Amino acid sequence: MEGFETRTLITEEVCAVLPEGHRLAAAAELKLADLADEPWVLTPRSSWEPWHRRYDDEFAAAGFTPRVVQRAATVQGLLGLVAAGIGVTRLTRSSHRLRRSGVVFVSLAGDTARTEAG
Repeated sequence: MEGFETRTLITEEVCAVLPEGHRLAAAAELKLADLADEPWVLTPRSSWEPWHRRYDDEFAAAGFTPRVVQRAATVQGLLGLVAAGIGVTRLTRSSHRLRRSGVVFVSLAGDTARTEAG
């Protein structure tokens, strides 16, 4: 759109969120491809369509389509599903403030999210 400018307010690290005790939980950093065989929990596709299109592209670039076993409408819901051992997900590092037990956040190499305002 002509004349429309956006400004990045914050750039944050994106992490794999794993249940405590997961075989990859002690890793310092992971690649998205490291999670190809995992069950995934994600938000409903209708919740953030542009985000899901970006995820589709990134999963494809990593060589897989995630096996989504359950969906949750909120970040808190996703964290609860991960803590229960249902699957893994991707969230920004700041999401760890919402749940500190039962989950482990491991950096995803080169994965960031930007919050922009226009």
